Amino acid sequence: LCVEVAAVFGRVAFVGENPGTVDLSPSRHFIRKNLMLIGNWACCLADYEAMCDLIRRTPNVDLLISHRFPLSRVDEAFHTFVSRQAAKVLLMME
Repeated sequence: LCVEVAAVFGRVAFVGENPGTVDLSPSRHFIRKNLMLIGNWACCLADYEAMCDLIRRTPNVDLLISHRFPLSRVDEAFHTFVSRQAAKVLLMME
């Protein structure tokens, strides 16, 4: 979905694992949109502040988060995520 809605000259980053597959059309998704797609196994701690800033400035970012949990329910949040019942899980400070 993020590749579909990315703006022309936009950037999309995949961080972490995806055990499934993603259908992409190089011509439609990248060439015609001049889209930059990057992937990484893990996130660098040095980039954390910039990522948080990007999330704060992104309109409709809440649409990407399927579940929210307080930090006290971190075990439940983790199990929800690994059970593939969630797109993105947000842990919130209480």
